[in-house]
Amino acid sequence: MRWKKWYAGWKERRLLRDFCLSQERRPRGAGIFNHLLIFTATGFFVFHNTDTYRQAVCSMTLVFFILVVGICFLNKIKIRRLIAKYRQKLAEGEYNRRIDKADHHEVMEALKEEIGRMYSVNSMELQGDVLTGLYENEKTGVFFRYLVDGGLVETRDVMQILHYCRQHEIKKARIFTNGEFSHKASLLGERYGVDLKLYNGSKLKGLLRRSRFYPSEQEIDAILKRESANRQRKIAVIKKEMLDSNKYGQYLAYSAVLLVMDRFGLGISCLNLFFAVLLAILAVLSLINKQPRDEEKLVF
Repeated sequence: MRWKKWYAGWKERRLLRDFCLSQERRPRGAGIFNHLLIFTATGFFVFHNTDTYRQAVCSMTLVFFILVVGICFLNKIKIRRLIAKYRQKLAEGEYNRRIDKADHHEVMEALKEEIGRMYSVNSMELQGDVLTGLYENEKTGVFFRYLVDGGLVETRDVMQILHYCRQHEIKKARIFTNGEFSHKASLLGERYGVDLKLYNGSKLKGLLRRSRFYPSEQEIDAILKRESANRQRKIAVIKKEMLDSNKYGQYLAYSAVLLVMDRFGLGISCLNLFFAVLLAILAVLSLINKQPRDEEKLVF
């Protein structure tokens, strides 16, 4: 039972690693090519700087061992960083999705809770779309402006908020948004006699990091498992489609065409042979898949 549990954990870690590697834009084969290039260059150097064949073989064995250990060590660091990077990407994507789905009241309630936890703001209450309270003995108003797909808060919208503050004797205004503000917006507070501070999307996310809008580590784990499982299902569908029992004839025909092309010198010989053999293997696997299987007995 212990080895089964270990194998299940190893398989889950491997699926997670493969999924995160699949999100990289860099081709998977690039790393292998670089490693082979380093090994070849090192081997060339060793063989030209040793006196006997035995010394060369011993030196290459040592180099191969060091290279394998080094690659394994570097790959572990790379995978760890890659998983951490993708976990952050998933967390931010889930945070954006929750902000997009939430209504104004939910975001204001979250701001009320987090501001109350982090700052000494007294008597906070939500009045319509505005969160008011006393901060440093002055009436303070907290506002939130949601923007579809981020974007820029218009200057006139900030002016309307400051006009509201002046009408309701709000001395400090704190405006949050999931987008950005223009450079001129930060200068409007002086015109209206209001202590103005603007918080763009990244600052809003930093404030709400402990709220329900930002996923927990357990939620990120669940998302990762779901995404990697979806990828495995897609791969399984592709494999099933490739090994369709009705395609073995097509594979054989294409393989024969490539062999004929190679026979008459058409195309690149090595590529023709490689894909001819590959298609022949697929034809054999498809033919095996076509064989009838014993039906399972129905237990009643």
